[in-house]
Amino acid sequence: SVDWFWESLEASLRRLQTDYLDVLLLHNPPSEMYAGVDPVWAAMEDARTEGKVRLYGASLDFAAEVEDCLANTKSEVLEVLFNVFHQDVRHAFATVREQGTGIIAKVPLDSGWLTGRFDADSRFEGIRARWSAEEIAQRAELVERIKWLVADESELAHKAIAYLLSYEEVSCAIPGIRTQKQLNSNLAATDHRLSTEERKKLEDFWDEVTENGLKPLPW
Repeated sequence: SVDWFWESLEASLRRLQTDYLDVLLLHNPPSEMYAGVDPVWAAMEDARTEGKVRLYGASLDFAAEVEDCLANTKSEVLEVLFNVFHQDVRHAFATVREQGTGIIAKVPLDSGWLTGRFDADSRFEGIRARWSAEEIAQRAELVERIKWLVADESELAHKAIAYLLSYEEVSCAIPGIRTQKQLNSNLAATDHRLSTEERKKLEDFWDEVTENGLKPLPW
């Protein structure tokens, strides 16, 4: 609601001890929100006019959502689900380029799968417990299919992040960090580059696995 938007914004400003936010995002709102008529969008524009927000947008998962959001709102930054196993949003990159939208790639390592740490025998607690044994086996098989990426003895996580950064539309990627070692590894990914051929091979891989996006992997 608009009231909750203002309450949340003011609380964030207090916690961050700042007068404004660089970016404010609606987190995965329902699809009807992208029609742009919900009053929350007007409230965010008011917040920008007041100088409390520099840029705003939404966190979303699919190309159709990107297209609708950019067509019907004044969003200038989007946080998108984008990694080797979830590539649907790249089909909206032409619109992203045209409008100069900033793109933040979320879940760049597919909740850890693209680090190579998990296999078919892995079992999980917490939010990852949503995956069935069959879905875990499927993910493990897909990881094996992209092991050609590390034939040069590089780390899979580095190549996975390099894949995202190979797109000029991607402003940044935000992998999770819990330890100093993970931070150092994520930063090291910037030293890796993917060739045009490697990127095309990963795009073709996703097109095949998902039947051109018609059957996305379970999330």
